[in-house]
Amino acid sequence: LRIAPPEAPVTGYDFGKGVYFADMFSKSADYCYSRTSGSRFGVLLLCE
Repeated sequence: LRIAPPEAPVTGYDFGKGVYFADMFSKSADYCYSRTSGSRFGVLLLCE
């Protein structure tokens, strides 16, 4: 991981900058989106 450059969009940090984990798919799915507006695809990393 790298520190985001100053020109990167900021969407909010609930608990500061970092990687967030959740125990429910629906919670994580709310944060998965594509940078292209109108795109129907997103990315979700599943960890065990």
